[in-house]
Amino acid sequence: MALPMYKWLARAAIIPVIVIGYVSIAGLTGVCPISTGIMDSVLGRDGAPILPVPPGEPKGSITELTAYTISGDPVSLAKYVGKPLIIDVWATWCPPCRKQRDIIHKLDAEFLKTVTIVSLSNDNDPRLVESFLKKHPSETIDLMATKELLDELGKSVGKIESIPTLLFIDAQGRIRDVAAGVQSARELRQRVQGLLE
Repeated sequence: MALPMYKWLARAAIIPVIVIGYVSIAGLTGVCPISTGIMDSVLGRDGAPILPVPPGEPKGSITELTAYTISGDPVSLAKYVGKPLIIDVWATWCPPCRKQRDIIHKLDAEFLKTVTIVSLSNDNDPRLVESFLKKHPSETIDLMATKELLDELGKSVGKIESIPTLLFIDAQGRIRDVAAGVQSARELRQRVQGLLE
């Protein structure tokens, strides 16, 4: 009776081996984009040539929206219209947000030539953000969001339910794409290239 069970276990054990083999071969040869992404993550490489992600249809505009500096002064987001813009909605208490900021910070030298990056904190206390920024300086423009601002953005893109959330905005100030969760350097490059084309 035990022998048939071992045969079943041996057959079941072959499935992960086949899956790992497929992902490895398809990922390393570039045959399957999903497998390539998995292998790029596992090997810590940027991978194959970056293909731009075409931006979606405009979802609304930021030209009428206002954020605030850490000291409380109003700033019209229209100020940043003229070149593509990435808005990173984040908070100091959010570990994935900090990871996203690190990824963006590593790309500052590359990105800041072609896009503006605004980090929009949804923390309630600007002093927390100020303290965080002293310990973790970056080249991004750091502003504070209000509930009203997030609600207005939500009307255009659907409610912002999680952070980090990145909004990709064209040079005319139109929201063209939204990505929730941590985006890799590769994904960011693809989306930025899409905005620039």
